[in-house]
Amino acid sequence: MIPQTLRASTRSRSPFGPIVLAAAAVLLSAAPARAQGDVDLRLLRPSLTITGIGVPEESFSDDDIDGDFKSTNLQLLANIPLGPAHLKTGGGGLLGWQPMLTLGAGATDQTFDLPAVDREPRLYNGLLNASLLLISSKPNLHYISVGASFAEDEDTVSNPDLRGSALYLGTYHKSDSAWTFVYGGAYSFVYGRGLLLPAFGFIWVPNPTWALSGIVPFGWRLSQRVGGTTFLNYVLWVSGQRYGFNNDGVFSQCTGLTDSGCIPQNFRDDKVYERVREQHVGVELETGRGRPVSFLAQAGLAFARNMAFTPIETGHDKSIESVPDSIVDEGIDPAPYLRLSFRFPLGKSLIDEARAKAKDVAQP
Repeated sequence: MIPQTLRASTRSRSPFGPIVLAAAAVLLSAAPARAQGDVDLRLLRPSLTITGIGVPEESFSDDDIDGDFKSTNLQLLANIPLGPAHLKTGGGGLLGWQPMLTLGAGATDQTFDLPAVDREPRLYNGLLNASLLLISSKPNLHYISVGASFAEDEDTVSNPDLRGSALYLGTYHKSDSAWTFVYGGAYSFVYGRGLLLPAFGFIWVPNPTWALSGIVPFGWRLSQRVGGTTFLNYVLWVSGQRYGFNNDGVFSQCTGLTDSGCIPQNFRDDKVYERVREQHVGVELETGRGRPVSFLAQAGLAFARNMAFTPIETGHDKSIESVPDSIVDEGIDPAPYLRLSFRFPLGKSLIDEARAKAKDVAQP
């Protein structure tokens, strides 16, 4: 249940605010699309991806609550190559490498329409990682990305709590096989709190028309070629985040050990965590793959949606935390969503360079 200690607060804002501030965050520090859950192997190439996601207003699942929730989100992700791709033409295990700087930004507008609260917070998340893409013998890919991230609301973003960010993905491909296996792990907030998650999946390309790829527990994609550079993608993916949220008297401090819907004693009363997560199933039209600009339009259903607020222990902001009892923990009804993306290549990819070199070697 939503506690009655919530204090109403509304803010007017410019509709261009999220776009301007997210673009500024890209130049300064940033947060990637994959922080929202999109671990897509195509994003390992040097590229800039701009994505907007909108989910309309929908009710909270609890029948006792006559209120609604909606959100819009703008994301930018850039893999910037730090110099050219390096290929080793002689023998040995390592065939090539490409260092990159991974940075991005995200801005989210939310609206809580509840009997006891009327909030319109603006939330920001960011990431700055050093990344390295390797090609070893077989050939297999290895992607390593390590750095720092943040996720805060508009009142706490000026003093963010930095947290670690890490992703490793490797592939194993058997010669003359349609299967490529993917393995690795990530430190991610995709389920609303900091978790070390294993990553396992595969890429199966039985013919030039169809391809199935997926990484558990992040998402799956069935891709169908319908034209030269046009594809229909059938997708299932999860997204989530944990934001620092300025309390400012929204939640009161508990006065007794058995009180609920309030901040326990020995926990911070100025700041709490907002945790959000949801899953998506949809259909995506992708056109221009491999060209200077590609466009992706995706529509579907957001489900298994949840929003919660949890207290923060005094003097210790945990990254991989054991989440205490939530002050608020509410499900949200399923709702349709729309996702639009533009993708721009940023220089040559190590994958493409190695593919071209292999063709040259194969020439008589």
